[in-house]
This record gives sequence, structure tokens and C-alpha cells, in this order.
Amino acid sequence: MTKFRGGKNDTAGRQKVKQFLQSAFDDLHKNNTGSRQEAIQVGAESDVAPQSTMFSTSQDDIRLAPQELADLQDNGPSLALLYLGVITYADSFGNSYTTEFCRLYWGKEPKMWHICDSHNTIK
Repeated sequence: MTKFRGGKNDTAGRQKVKQFLQSAFDDLHKNNTGSRQEAIQVGAESDVAPQSTMFSTSQDDIRLAPQELADLQDNGPSLALLYLGVITYADSFGNSYTTEFCRLYWGKEPKMWHICDSHNTIK
């Protein structure tokens, strides 16, 4: 999870979001590739049976100053929280897949997360 400070619903603000997301996903893919290679080298890969679940978490500590909380709750918004990730996996036939996800939050309702317009794919 990360904070993003953008503009107020203008073209320059949208371009800033696109550049931020592209850079963030480039970094995630780079880190994921290195981690996958390390897992393969040490034999740390896992099989997950159908209908079974397996997950890991990243404890990204996001702290908001009082003004940031106000900015996050603004209708603009001038601040948003983004939850981004890349998951790679292979099926039993050896086909590799990569799933990207992107969710963002702003506003006054803490349970209302929005799906990003991009980076929600399976490749």
C-alpha cells in the first residue's frame, strides 16, 4: 500500500497517476522476478490444491498526518491510498500466469475501495 498525492480531476493529474502506476508496477515486476528466481533456486515453491487458499501479506505501515486525513476525505481527492500487487503462478500444465491488481481509496467511507481503470489483468 502506498500514498499518492495527485491533482484535482484535471488532465495533468490523470497523467501523473498513469506515470505513478506504471513506475510502481515496473518496480513490482522487477522485485517479483527476483523473488521468483530465488524461490525456484532454493526450492521454496508451493503447490496449492484446487479450492484451497494460500496467501502472504505485506505489512506496509501507512500513517496519515491530520492534514493528510482531511485531504484523503476530500471529494477531489488530493490524496489517495493505493493497494497494488503482482502475483505470479503456474498451473499443473506448466503455463505461467501473472495477475496484477490495483485498488484505490479516498473519501469518507473506509469500506469503499475503488478498482483502478488499469492494472487489473491476468497475463
